[in-house]
Amino acid sequence: MNRSNSSTIVYGELLKMNVNIACLDEKAEPVINNYSSHRNRIYSEFLARINQGEIISTETDDVSENLTKLHDKGLLYFEPNVKDIDVIDVNYAPSGIAGETLSGGIDLWPEYINKQLIKSIRTSSGALFDLLSEERKSTLEVFITDWSSCIGACAVVVHNMHPYIRQLKISAEYRKHKTYFTGEFLRHPLTGDLLPLWVAEWVKPQFGTGAVMVNPAHNQIDLEFARSIGLPIRFALIPSENSDLSGAWPVAPVIKTGMAVRTGLFDGKSSNEVQSETFDILCERGLAKKHIDKRLPAFVIAQLVKNDSGDWLWDPKSGSIFSKKGHGNYEDFISVSLKEEPVLAAATSIKDAKLLIMGAREQKSLGVNITALLFDLLGSINFPLVKVVESAEYNGNRKFDDVMTLAILVGEDYHTRLAIRKPLLEKVEGFIDAVKSISQTRCLKDDGELLPESVILAINNSDPVSIFRSLHKWQKTILKSDKSVNEFEYKNAISKILCPNIII
Repeated sequence: MNRSNSSTIVYGELLKMNVNIACLDEKAEPVINNYSSHRNRIYSEFLARINQGEIISTETDDVSENLTKLHDKGLLYFEPNVKDIDVIDVNYAPSGIAGETLSGGIDLWPEYINKQLIKSIRTSSGALFDLLSEERKSTLEVFITDWSSCIGACAVVVHNMHPYIRQLKISAEYRKHKTYFTGEFLRHPLTGDLLPLWVAEWVKPQFGTGAVMVNPAHNQIDLEFARSIGLPIRFALIPSENSDLSGAWPVAPVIKTGMAVRTGLFDGKSSNEVQSETFDILCERGLAKKHIDKRLPAFVIAQLVKNDSGDWLWDPKSGSIFSKKGHGNYEDFISVSLKEEPVLAAATSIKDAKLLIMGAREQKSLGVNITALLFDLLGSINFPLVKVVESAEYNGNRKFDDVMTLAILVGEDYHTRLAIRKPLLEKVEGFIDAVKSISQTRCLKDDGELLPESVILAINNSDPVSIFRSLHKWQKTILKSDKSVNEFEYKNAISKILCPNIII
């Protein structure tokens, strides 16, 4: 059987390809019964074989390195697990720039992932204010949605992993507490008054910049915080029915209503007027800019399990995670084992991958999360291509073997749901029997029938279903005749879809 030179050249070029693949499969269920996860892995292994690539494995050291990157960006916070007191959940809050950039979707990614991504983004309109330190050596950026009463602010609060506080020299004694005063003061952008900088666990990094101006008279959360630590509660707005007289004093909190009082140039103006004029003044000073905060939801990416024999150390004060190797003194740290979630493991391996394989179930539950992680870890939107593999189901009693493996690969196109039934398994069994028969009795090293064009085309298109169907049809023809096949081409094609452990 003859074949044109052009097909041979394409086939040769295919063998030179090298594609690294990351496979995101669900590890939460027992693997032996999770046929959908098997399908993700089997399809990934097929693509690695046919493209002379490999499935990238994830090392724990790499995971720790990525946790450090996210920690240094102020995107992690730690919370006790609600079910186990010996477990600390490592939460990741995607950055604001991730939400902003990904709100338009990702080119070349499946449309349904982009729709899910865009739907998940929470949008808040407001402004970013720059607060200068007392010595004017640094600036803290605060996101505010209502600044009509911000002249009455009495403090600034950040979450305990905020990058700003890492540059401050705060004693270990203070950092033991969940809420504490940093010793730092920031200038109020309107008045220049000094506002104390506090740390409190109720401030989360997943909103704004992870820093807030505390305005107790005009916000319920701020009011509760002020009462708990003794901050002043100063009104900058009061309802029209209230006044400075003792019998008509306002009741906190007063939110977006009334007229400005004791504010100087804003006195007597409505809250809307104060909102507008405040921004104009700060904008002229270069201390404010309008901002739409676009945020993806936070989620758990790893767990730290307290374990005296664990390989890692966690500093609960700074949030740092590092290997025990090279650290002789463990007294100030907690010994832990590091358990990464599948999404973090996959995101860690993707840095060297050109292709990401994920299942339809994983895409629904983790697609948005891994997209945000990739952005904050890679620092760009040059993501790998993505293929989403549909689910596979089997209700029979057959054990997971070579026949089942091949059936999962060739039963349907990867983007079609697969129901594994007896006729498919019998067909695959017949195919494997034919492979063994031809390999043992019909192969010639230097001669024999060449592969049909349909098989070559299917290999070029990395299509296991077409490879199987074309080979299956061709094998039947060979076995009904007295012809032999070219050993190199035949066994090379068979090796693309069969598991390596099947002897041919």
